[in-house]
Amino acid sequence: MQSPAPPQTGSGRDKKEATTVQALEIAAGTGANGPNGLQQLRYPATRISETPQDAKKRLFDVPGSHPEDPAFSWKRVVPPAALGFINGTNLGEQYDGDLIVGSAVARATNAGHLYRFRVNGGRNRFVFDDDKLKDTVADNLASDDFTTEGDEILFGTNFGIVTDIQTGPDGNLYLVGPAGTVRRISRP
Repeated sequence: MQSPAPPQTGSGRDKKEATTVQALEIAAGTGANGPNGLQQLRYPATRISETPQDAKKRLFDVPGSHPEDPAFSWKRVVPPAALGFINGTNLGEQYDGDLIVGSAVARATNAGHLYRFRVNGGRNRFVFDDDKLKDTVADNLASDDFTTEGDEILFGTNFGIVTDIQTGPDGNLYLVGPAGTVRRISRP
């Protein structure tokens, strides 16, 4: 993976399409497996590799491929859905350029979370203040556990499943749900 975020030029659609796979790898922590990492839901956590050697044994080698470590991952799967960058300072300068990831589930322990990932100035890696996340792995003890590691990236809750995230012309963040519901996030 070259970088988690595109340069801040060009059309929003180009940026979104160019980074869909990259951002899914980041958000899902799938690395060389691409967006298929969502299939982790089919396997219990006991099947997660505990060592790099075990993980390498499980890789499928495609000629010419160059597997890389993911830019971020969760120990216990957190399925991402929509991805979008906050473009502009309408929500606050501290959010400009951040990647927002919507949840692909709505359940009792995750009623539709939003996750916020800050990118560095070169837009090629994530930035964390929490020392526990600086290894780029949220070692959550269970699905939807954000108290062990990950409180810093939890941006919002109770949004349901989010299928699209866009910054509108007014600078607010818009979330679309599967039934076409549109929610707006704005400053008070």
